[in-house]
Amino acid sequence: MLPSRARTREALARFRVARERLAAAPGDRAARSAMDDAAYTLCVLMGRSAVHEAVLAAELHLAGPD
Repeated sequence: MLPSRARTREALARFRVARERLAAAPGDRAARSAMDDAAYTLCVLMGRSAVHEAVLAAELHLAGPD
């Protein structure tokens, strides 16, 4: 069962913001924690064990038919 598109969009956006924040400040512990949390949430939400698979699944879900 897939999550709602709204929830998927929210989790994917949160992941992307966290990724950008970590890229801008790789040594920032709070940025690392936010990235870990966002990645974990996206993986659980999409039922995937790897972040790149979860991102792809989320993108496919959002691109699919209504």
